[in-house]
Amino acid sequence: MKILHVLYQSIPNTAGSSIRSRDLINSQLKNGITPVVITSPFQPPLEVDLKKENIEGVIYYRTFSNNSNEIVAEGNTSLVIQFKKIIQLVKFTRTVYGIAKKEKVQLVHAHAMFFCAIAALITSFRLKIPMAYEVRSLWEERYKRKNIFKHVIFSIITYLET
Repeated sequence: MKILHVLYQSIPNTAGSSIRSRDLINSQLKNGITPVVITSPFQPPLEVDLKKENIEGVIYYRTFSNNSNEIVAEGNTSLVIQFKKIIQLVKFTRTVYGIAKKEKVQLVHAHAMFFCAIAALITSFRLKIPMAYEVRSLWEERYKRKNIFKHVIFSIITYLET
């Protein structure tokens, strides 16, 4: 079986989500499953400008936008940057679809967050293959604040994740 993992962030980023993804993917590889990975436009590759990497025997397709302002970060990002990220979802979805089709995957596994889930859902629908969505945390909780702007962002993200 070949599975396409759609990741928002991955190694070389060492956040908990990246490490969990790496361990899950490596476990599948050891058990006869062929994992293929595509990362979001906000995750730089190990080597600058590489679009395809082999990491520990797994192919990683990179879609990095080359915009350092959009790199995955734990802190809050500006509304302008967040808007630019949403715009990139269309191109990312097309790329996920193209890779899934090219690699002839049997399952699309979207790792947390809605950005990956939407691209994976459209891909699975178009290719008529199953999709799994893995929620790892309620990261949108960081927007749950007392001001109206943060509340609106929290509400939108919660809706998309749901």
